[in-house]
Amino acid sequence: PGLKLIIKETDGFKVDPKIVDQIIIYSAERYDFELDLQCMLESDTYEMIVKILTGSELTEKNDVKGVAIIKVTGTYQSPENSWKFSPFGRECHDSISKSDITLLNCPFENYPNQPLRKCVPVSNLVSTFTETTDMITGSSKQFFLNFAFVGGPSVNGRKFIWPTVSALTQNDEVDTNCDKCKDEGACACTYAITLPYESEIIMIFLNLGKGGSVHHPIHMHGHTLEVLKMEFPKLKK
Repeated sequence: PGLKLIIKETDGFKVDPKIVDQIIIYSAERYDFELDLQCMLESDTYEMIVKILTGSELTEKNDVKGVAIIKVTGTYQSPENSWKFSPFGRECHDSISKSDITLLNCPFENYPNQPLRKCVPVSNLVSTFTETTDMITGSSKQFFLNFAFVGGPSVNGRKFIWPTVSALTQNDEVDTNCDKCKDEGACACTYAITLPYESEIIMIFLNLGKGGSVHHPIHMHGHTLEVLKMEFPKLKK
C-alpha cells in the first residue's frame, strides 16, 4: 500500500513503463514490474499481498493467498522537501485510499460499483518490440474463436476429443476431425485450424452465448502475440 508498481514487461516482452497500484493476473499470465521507492521518507517494511477476486463485481476475498515482506533500508537522503515529488512527475503521499487506485488488466472498462478505481486494459500497454519487414511475407488472415459453453466447454461449438493417431505427423489418418460438424450446435471432434505460413494472423476471441460470463484461461504457445484491442461487456444487475 502506497508504493507504485512500474510495469516493464508482460509475458516476457518489454513494454513502455506503465505506473499502476495493483495488477489483476489470470492463469498463466506474467508481469515484470519495479517498485517506486522515491517517495519513501524513511526505512520501512511493506507487505505485498495477493488476494483472490470473485464474482461479477470482482469482490476481494478476505483470506490472503500470498504475502511477501519487503524491508527497505538506507533510504536516499535528498534535499529538504524534494521527496514530495517522485521522478515520474507525481506528488508523493504516505498512504493511498483503497478506492482511489489504478488497476492493470481489468476485465471490464470500469471497475464494478467503484467509480474511483481506474481500470487500465492490457491493450493500453505499448510494446517496444520492433517488427522487421521480412518476418511477414504473406497476407493477413482473421479467425473468430468463440469460447462460450455451446454443449459444454468448447471452441466455436467444437468440444475437443483426442485423435487416435498423431495429428501432426499423420494428419491424413485423423478420423475424428470436424468435417461432419454443422455450423450451428455442438459437436465433439478434433478441432484444428490451418495457419498460412509467414502471414499475419489475427485472432478475435469471443465469449458469447451460454456460459459467456465465465472466464476461460487460454494458452497460446509457439507464437509471438500482441493484444491489439479489447471490448468490454456490460454488467446487468
